[in-house]
Amino acid sequence: MKTFKISPNYLRHFLDISPFYYSEELYPELTALNLANSSSVRRWAHEYLRPHFLGFPIARQIRIKESFRYGLNFWPDDTLQRCAEEWLDPTGQTPIRKRCEEIWNDLFDGEYFGIDNPATYQIVTTPPGDPFGHIVD
Repeated sequence: MKTFKISPNYLRHFLDISPFYYSEELYPELTALNLANSSSVRRWAHEYLRPHFLGFPIARQIRIKESFRYGLNFWPDDTLQRCAEEWLDPTGQTPIRKRCEEIWNDLFDGEYFGIDNPATYQIVTTPPGDPFGHIVD
């Protein structure tokens, strides 16, 4: 049986907005997005996150995607919040799980995020700074 290695740090590393946000010369319009607004988050997911995700090697894409899927199904809200930090909705008006589901749907075109067999997932311990540092892609 194939298992997926997952970690909250894989998702946290992927959802980290700072490389985009602080690259104003590359992404000047990102600083103008209101990430408490669903349409701005949708735009961010389509224009920034999706190309970023697709630029990764397939092994890394799988770890990120399956960590996200597992998180939506089993991690408590506070774990999802730590993966997305406060920027996801600085007002706190949108529940974190709902916002993460919106991002999933935008990234993966509404693909089903349910899990039929949780035994196919293995949670691994990864460093927070570069959780992929130990992976050979």
